[in-house]
Amino acid sequence: MDRGFLKTFLVTTALLVAGALAALPLAWSIWHSFTAAPLHAAVGQTAISFDAYRHLFSAQPVATWLANSLFLAGLQTVIAAICSTLAGFALARYRFRGRLLILGVFLATLLLPSQVALPAAWQLMRDLHLLDSYLALLLPAAASAFGVLLFYQTCRQIPPELLDAARIDGCGEWRLWWEIVLPAIQPTLATFVVLSFTANWNAFLWPQIVIQDDRKYTLAMGMANLTAQPQSRGDLPLLLAATTLCIIPSFILFLAARKHLNETFNEGAIRG
Repeated sequence: MDRGFLKTFLVTTALLVAGALAALPLAWSIWHSFTAAPLHAAVGQTAISFDAYRHLFSAQPVATWLANSLFLAGLQTVIAAICSTLAGFALARYRFRGRLLILGVFLATLLLPSQVALPAAWQLMRDLHLLDSYLALLLPAAASAFGVLLFYQTCRQIPPELLDAARIDGCGEWRLWWEIVLPAIQPTLATFVVLSFTANWNAFLWPQIVIQDDRKYTLAMGMANLTAQPQSRGDLPLLLAATTLCIIPSFILFLAARKHLNETFNEGAIRG
């Protein structure tokens, strides 16, 4: 047997087994969120039921939490993408005084644990009278050190001759960013959107600090409070239904962007 074929077969088999083991708990959770049968029951003894989801939406304002999370995570992602691409492009393609210092500050910010900045961020939101408001969640999302450094590195790969040719043709700097830069970094942009949306969707600590009105709760906050309620701790199908509901938006976004994600991974492999 060819050694190359055997190596490929073993690696593929190992990856499939690892993927199956990683997906098994998720599949188990989703399956039991749609059945009211005991957890030890055989598959043939179970029946599909939406009782856990009906109870979840009737007993808790889940629809409001879901709408809040979709609105906030989506807007946070858009704001972060716009600010990060603009900053990354400016740092990569413009030469100005203090540029290296700004890059160093972004790098230092990325190296610090995010929890370190929470007291100062809370103090700032309090001084601005923005506590218990959506702006307290949206404004910090505009500053993404990871996004700036990511797009800085990506924009450095754009040929300067392409940008100069566009300027000669009368393309202004804003139009240059919109029509030349963004299409050129589309795979990286899609990757950042997926990562940013997932992080904002799952964010719990900062929203829990600045939001007090339960009508403004995100889905992550609401589900965390739901699991803390004594009457919900013994209702495992209800908790599994809540878990499944939290997974769906990020999973859909990942499927929609998987083509661009593959392009990003392939580009990284080629450069490596």
